[in-house]
Amino acid sequence: MRSDLSLPFRSALAVVAVLTFLGGCAQLPPPAFPVLPPGMGAVGVSQAATWAWSRGKVARPDGTIEEVRWNGAGDFRFGGGQGAARLISALFPALIAVRGEITPPLDIGAHLGWQGMGLAGRYRFRPALGVALDAQAGYTFHTYQVKVSADASGLAPGRVILNAGVSLGRWPHFLFVPHGLQREEGSEEGVIGHSGFELNRTEVRLELSAGAGIRDIFLVLQPYIVVASGAPRFGDCYLCAAGIRPIDFSQSFGLALSILFLNVHR
Repeated sequence: MRSDLSLPFRSALAVVAVLTFLGGCAQLPPPAFPVLPPGMGAVGVSQAATWAWSRGKVARPDGTIEEVRWNGAGDFRFGGGQGAARLISALFPALIAVRGEITPPLDIGAHLGWQGMGLAGRYRFRPALGVALDAQAGYTFHTYQVKVSADASGLAPGRVILNAGVSLGRWPHFLFVPHGLQREEGSEEGVIGHSGFELNRTEVRLELSAGAGIRDIFLVLQPYIVVASGAPRFGDCYLCAAGIRPIDFSQSFGLALSILFLNVHR
């Protein structure tokens, strides 16, 4: 890894923009970092796309129930067709993070993102193996997450990211409603995105972070499985027609695909 902003670092920004346009902005899993060289620190910039497969139910004004299925409703994000939101999320990173080594077996860090911020730490009790603790909180929806994981990134320091663990917390979601249940377009100024209900839900997740890097750039896949969840807490609905009520929401798995750019320094 290099200490300057290399050509791959800059040229990959175009790829990141395309990735962000595909996935929108969302509250992401905590950023995963490789093991840094002794005495070194790093600044990381991450862009990501998130997908989650979910279903829900809404009640129409006449009382009939309609099931809603959406491959993006599992995580709060902007939906398709709203150019301004996607342009903004493509121009600005999803996460900015810093990481540094305190002593040879311990490194700590912090991150700031679109939907939340958090702290992280990792202790390596063996050169290749360690334990990591991540905690983050969202700016809205009263959300928070804590993750404990086993970390094997030391198997190939500076080239591999690998950890698996359990997270507990309250996650934000968004339940989209069909176009037929939305207000007429243009009826409310200053609102972008599909109609839908904000909600959050307490969950226990199994999470994996697996990635590989070339020079300054890491491609990281972060899938998760929801193994337990509480009842959804619904909030307001954007652009919904009058009389629409949320009935149910379910989501059991999803993933985030991110590109991490590192600038390593002393």
